[in-house]
Amino acid sequence: GAPEAGEGRGRLRGAELRCEARAAAALHRRAGIPTPLAFRLERRAGEDRTELIYVRRLEDSRWPLLHLRGEARFRYLDGHGQWHRDWPPSAQLADTLPEAMALAAPEERLFVLVAVALPRARPAEHDF
Repeated sequence: GAPEAGEGRGRLRGAELRCEARAAAALHRRAGIPTPLAFRLERRAGEDRTELIYVRRLEDSRWPLLHLRGEARFRYLDGHGQWHRDWPPSAQLADTLPEAMALAAPEERLFVLVAVALPRARPAEHDF
């Protein structure tokens, strides 16, 4: 989910070859427990493929998830429909989530688009 303003460690940070965040539904934990997670795209020297890796930072372990021919990159979509190579693309968006993220691997003809789910609004006192 979206971090509270000023929560630097929990913010989503992304670049072309990595994405890090804190999620309440990580692959290896019970739902509802905020857990740091990271995805990496790695290429080995001399190989024409990219590996998608799920990094379990607390356990210092890595799970290879997918092998793709050629290069692959993450991209981040802002609220104005503009794609970015990094998230956040500016200091003004530091406390926000992208509208969506994509994993693109042109040689595989792969483009996976994932909408980023925002947390439900917290109930206000007058809601009760």
